[in-house]
Amino acid sequence: MSKKLLSVLLSLCMLISALAVGQFTTGAKEAEIAETGAGDFIEEKYTCGDYGYDLDESGNALIAMYHGDGGAVEIPSSLDGHTVTVLGAHSFSSEEYRSIESEKAITSVVIPNTVYRIGTGAFSYCRSLTSVNVSKSVTEIAASAFDGTMWLNNQTGDIAYYGTIAISVKDKNVEEMTVKNGTTALADYVFYSCKKLK
Repeated sequence: MSKKLLSVLLSLCMLISALAVGQFTTGAKEAEIAETGAGDFIEEKYTCGDYGYDLDESGNALIAMYHGDGGAVEIPSSLDGHTVTVLGAHSFSSEEYRSIESEKAITSVVIPNTVYRIGTGAFSYCRSLTSVNVSKSVTEIAASAFDGTMWLNNQTGDIAYYGTIAISVKDKNVEEMTVKNGTTALADYVFYSCKKLK
């Protein structure tokens, strides 16, 4: 594939992604993004069961931290009656969940259909994470959300996808690649570390 054609395809995908994100970030969601900031770090103001969270201006729950026992994790669709819409930065990747040897290692996760954004590094280096079930409601996946997980490492192809969202480039030394047909969005900074990509 010619470099010019690849460049056009990547530009087209990025344009489509920007348009798609623009469609999904209106009203309350714009407030959530503004409130959580570029890094998606969320202050833990409330607790409910295994979760620390904060509320956006619309009363939706933004998960700041998971405090559970690991293993198979099914994230609830609401906390204290507040709909869960965002998983904040590093919300599931604290040190105790990252180590394979830890009794609290997260092995699988189910994300409810109320969540539209997975924040920066939300599950990064949860090394025992082998199964991820994310609803189609997720339209935004931030940088490094699943980096260092067995689930991501087991993905095939040059680009790892969740559904129609390209989330990570497997080989950071690639000089060219093709984004598959049907890709609807690119995770934040998906090509950032690909310094040789032309």
